Amino acid sequence: MIPLEKAMRRGKKPRMEKKGEVQAARSDIRGEIRSKLHGKTRKMNQSVSMETETKLTINKTGNPKKN
Repeated sequence: MIPLEKAMRRGKKPRMEKKGEVQAARSDIRGEIRSKLHGKTRKMNQSVSMETETKLTINKTGNPKKN
């Protein structure tokens, strides 16, 4: 999970062969983002989006908002 986190910080999409792995990793990342909204992930960008997943944007108050 650590190399995937590093890849996310750099803004690069991690390469994964299997579709199931990608799905699992995405949900993992979204879980992390929800749990760490006040922390490092907020600095990445104001909004974090996966290709086909729901977009999480952060209000000025710091609350996650789904689009």
